[in-house]
Amino acid sequence: MATISKILIDDAAIYIETPAADGSGYALAGYTDDGASFEYAPEVAQIPVHEETIPIGAALSTEAAKIMINMAESNLALLNQAIAGASVTSHTLTIGGGVLLFHRVKLVTTDPDDATKYRKYEIFKACSTAAVAMSYKKDDKTIVPIEYTAIKDATYGVSKITKNLATQTS
Repeated sequence: MATISKILIDDAAIYIETPAADGSGYALAGYTDDGASFEYAPEVAQIPVHEETIPIGAALSTEAAKIMINMAESNLALLNQAIAGASVTSHTLTIGGGVLLFHRVKLVTTDPDDATKYRKYEIFKACSTAAVAMSYKKDDKTIVPIEYTAIKDATYGVSKITKNLATQTS
């Protein structure tokens, strides 16, 4: 029977830098009850050959990397990050006709290989791509859904997953 190990049970911290730059301006995003999700979705195209019943190969045709967060804080800064075309001036959030902002997003959690270290999922350039629907109910939190989809960056590529020392959390 196999030994089960390296199970990840931990909260995650989300850091966001807007606009996406070199990673030196990360700020803790806020509070979430649901944590965060990292999703990588490849599409593989099979290579068929005439008169063969089984493909002779396969090629990666598209890839998508996303970080999804349900934020439990509803301040204007988070709304600005969640709504792709929004802009904030003074104390007003304007929706529609805005400029698409690119963000740099980092998800930090404990490394299952070594609990004294951190695992970081970093997307170097991302934009908000999800529909934003918020409900306002009596005695209930208003959740702000944010979904960041990776965009290829000429300098840094798309994404990386790294392990860092415990003293480095951001």
